[in-house]
Amino acid sequence: MTVIGHIHLDLSTVGHDADQAPLHRWGVVAREPAISIQATVHRSAMGATYVARIRDSNTDVVQHKDWSYQVRVTQSELEYLITMLGEQCELVDNVHVADGSDHTAYIQDVVLTEISSIEPLGALMFKYNVVIQLVDEEQPA
Repeated sequence: MTVIGHIHLDLSTVGHDADQAPLHRWGVVAREPAISIQATVHRSAMGATYVARIRDSNTDVVQHKDWSYQVRVTQSELEYLITMLGEQCELVDNVHVADGSDHTAYIQDVVLTEISSIEPLGALMFKYNVVIQLVDEEQPA
């Protein structure tokens, strides 16, 4: 595996390229994984703390690996991202095998939940740096 300057991200209903990766490539400017768990904290009237966590069948706390990427896009790519909001997508992170290799093992199911920080690059606004949030759809075992 190598750090590549792009991610593969497209709707799950769209096919794959010759490397078996989601069709659309997005140039990555920045990448930030966000590891989270789902927990609820309660305190009793006497001050005792109770924490409820989601656990898998092995009683391990379920961790979700979500992503925040800053990608460089054209106007038409930004419009396409907007159509992907809330939809199930397939992602290949920018740490994956080289082009020309099978990407199947690196595909993750995600949902595009947010597009923010739309920053035009230059006065003509032909390109933008955009932050996208992707939520992992992996189900606990």
